[in-house]
Amino acid sequence: MKRFKTLLLFFVYLFIALTIYFGVTFVPKMETKRTRMEQQNYFLGLQTGLISSPTEKVITRNCKSFITELESGFRQELTRMATNAYREYQTLKAENPETSPYSLAGKYMRKVRLLEEKYDSRFEDYIDGMERKFKSKSLSIELVDHARYAYHTQKRNIKQEFYNKGKKLVENN
Repeated sequence: MKRFKTLLLFFVYLFIALTIYFGVTFVPKMETKRTRMEQQNYFLGLQTGLISSPTEKVITRNCKSFITELESGFRQELTRMATNAYREYQTLKAENPETSPYSLAGKYMRKVRLLEEKYDSRFEDYIDGMERKFKSKSLSIELVDHARYAYHTQKRNIKQEFYNKGKKLVENN
């Protein structure tokens, strides 16, 4: 029984040691990879040497403007939704001063998710067409991956801004 306990403790400590080692070793590398991807991304405006042909330049210019249009639309609709949520909250607060700002969270989080799905669908349809164009002209599809990464990064940043503004409003009320 004593041997079993010693062996069990050995494996538990080994597991803990390996977990700490991998956390210290690999997590910073993942963060470095993310930073490197952002620095090398054509659509985030930090890398211009990826385009080698005029066809790629035209396709990527159109894609860049489409992504900008989507971001702008997403931001506007999110702002409109936030304004409506705040008005609705103020109305409910006037009726019942004990109303929590979180009482509307489920309703509006669902709307945000539906809005996000709508824009993601439009983006994926466009990006699939872009990928087909690149393949039909025998060009590298690396820029398609860059476009996907840039779109998701920008969308995440917009949502983070939205959540931070909402959090400030909740804290102030």
